[in-house]
Amino acid sequence: MIFHRILLPILLGVSLMKSDPINISLNVRCQFNVNWCANLTVYEEDNTFPTHDYLTQESFCTTDPFIEFRYPPRNLNGDLSPSYEFNVLFWHNCTQGEGRIPFIWRCYSPETLATVPVKGEQTAAMDVEIGNKGRSTECWPLMG
Repeated sequence: MIFHRILLPILLGVSLMKSDPINISLNVRCQFNVNWCANLTVYEEDNTFPTHDYLTQESFCTTDPFIEFRYPPRNLNGDLSPSYEFNVLFWHNCTQGEGRIPFIWRCYSPETLATVPVKGEQTAAMDVEIGNKGRSTECWPLMG
């Protein structure tokens, strides 16, 4: 009987715990001297569940070869694994082009870009070169 009296406070305490904050930074590089555009989705990969945690989406056009994003700290739900795995899906036109076509849109998602422990405040720093990378198909269903 005493077990039941202790179990309820323990369950309430566990359900009220929050994860430690994660700071996310993303550096994107396009090696070509062109006006290029991209749509991107930053997400945390869930390895044990069939869905990912989608954190943010960005759309931009620039002539700069380098663009940087810094996101405010976030508390994530996770997938009960000891670490968070972050990645980015790009729909971009940072390409050299082919023939009379100045550039081609591509879908690119690199291997996992950042892995950080779940415990403690962490920073997930991602750096990716997207030039000519990816396949020339749409990024569906993640991007619309």
